[in-house]
Amino acid sequence: MRKFFFLITVFALVLSCSSDETSTPVTPPAPIVKYTITLSAGEGGTVSTTGGEYEAGQTVSVTATPQGEYVFTSWSDGNTNATRTITIGSNSTFTANFEKRKYPLTLNIEGEGEVIEEIINAGRTTDYDSGTTVKLTAVPAEGWEFAGWTGAIESTELEVQLLVSEAKEINAEFSFICLTNEIEDYLLPSYETFKIRHPKDITQVNDRVEDYLHKYGTEKISLDYNKDGFMDFVTFKNDYEIEGNRDLIKFYLGDCEGNLTLDELNSNKFEGLVHGRKILLGDYNNDTYPDIFLIGHGWDKPPFPGEYPVILFSSESGIFSESRLTEFIGFFHGGASGDLDNDGDLDVILTTITQGKNAFTYLKNNGNGVFNEDININPFTNAQFPNVNQYENAFLNCELFDFNKDGDLDILFMSQYEGEEIIYGGLKNNYYSTKILYGNGSDFNGTQINLPLVEEWRQVYDADFYDLDGDGIEEIILNRIRDSYQGWFIQILKKDGEEYIDNTNKFIDINMSDSDFWNVWLEIRDYDNDGVIEMRNNIPKALKNDARFKLHEWELINGKLIKVN
Repeated sequence: MRKFFFLITVFALVLSCSSDETSTPVTPPAPIVKYTITLSAGEGGTVSTTGGEYEAGQTVSVTATPQGEYVFTSWSDGNTNATRTITIGSNSTFTANFEKRKYPLTLNIEGEGEVIEEIINAGRTTDYDSGTTVKLTAVPAEGWEFAGWTGAIESTELEVQLLVSEAKEINAEFSFICLTNEIEDYLLPSYETFKIRHPKDITQVNDRVEDYLHKYGTEKISLDYNKDGFMDFVTFKNDYEIEGNRDLIKFYLGDCEGNLTLDELNSNKFEGLVHGRKILLGDYNNDTYPDIFLIGHGWDKPPFPGEYPVILFSSESGIFSESRLTEFIGFFHGGASGDLDNDGDLDVILTTITQGKNAFTYLKNNGNGVFNEDININPFTNAQFPNVNQYENAFLNCELFDFNKDGDLDILFMSQYEGEEIIYGGLKNNYYSTKILYGNGSDFNGTQINLPLVEEWRQVYDADFYDLDGDGIEEIILNRIRDSYQGWFIQILKKDGEEYIDNTNKFIDINMSDSDFWNVWLEIRDYDNDGVIEMRNNIPKALKNDARFKLHEWELINGKLIKVN
């Protein structure tokens, strides 16, 4: 029994001790903290993981990978490593940024011009997003033309489109516009007679041309006689002092730059004129190559022996031949050529200013450049006025034009002296008037009208035709001078029914001068190809240093010629 109580006591003591130990507090473990990481890719790429929930302190590796023509630029937090390790410490969002590759487009310009495009300017290098389509437009400078694109694109179109997918280089080539003729003008008979002038103002391109033209001669004509597209020149010197002296004609071949080289094959083979007055240009032998018809009046002193015309025929080989029309001698001061009889070749009218000679000579072309005089076409030699051709008529010049639009050429005769009335056979006629003779395709014995006179300005030296007011009918512009050759007067005539009336004040602001000397030639056209019609007086080089002669220019503005120089 005692033993039992002893055991009970010991057990109680053990329990008591055990109870004392379990009553001591125990610290629990810290809770597990987790964060959400969001990983994404912007346009043009992907990321290796989109993130998730991670315990604090963990690390996550991620790689940003670009697609196609894109490149990785940075993460949204500024990190620029495509592959990175992120230590988890908070809820975070990371975005991988991508952008398209950029390629340089190098644009080179050869010649004078520009390339217009919405983003770049001509002549600089610019980077473009890959896949960008660039539109390029070539714009030539004045006097230049677009030759084509080379390099990354081959085209002659002014406007092209280019896909930029790699570094590219493009050349825009502009070429100088060569001084060309309108060759077609020579293939068919033309109303136009070419005065002593530069049809394309070659002197604006190369100042040396002026030296070439006038170093040896004062009579000159510009033409593309070998039909290579470049303007050539033919010239000879007048010799006024020695009777019968004729300078040898010189030929110059032109190139695209306006340079002239002496043509050894043709130069110094043909004699010019003693005193040349006008040069006509046309295909007189119908071989499609332009020929040169030289008109002159010879020694300018009594007894005024006169002079015969000369024709220079060009050919496919570039070698000229000549025809000296020695059977036709006169004091020829002017002339014009055109198909007067509608047979498909160019005939010639020559005007005479010496009394006792025919007022004009009509040379009919047989089609091969062989001419015969036809007196039946001349109204001043018909039976009605048998004596007129012998004594009273004198014309400085003439031009051919279809004034009444009937398809037949008419003649404008420019008088040397106006205002004296002559009576023959009881009929009164002003033979000294500047007049139009209307042609009918066979002769000029029909209708003729006298043009309005201008007191004191009795000589009409030159004429041109232009539709100044845009009504479809050309006005007549007359270049008048005094008998003394002092001063100049421009008269402008407008057609009114069957007549022409003086409308000078309507069409020109300043039309005369008493101070300087006479105007040699007048010409109206767009000289500088700027869309504005100009009228100028052309003065030969030999007279440009003469203070009496001055250059004048008008511009056609709202139907009126306004003097600008």
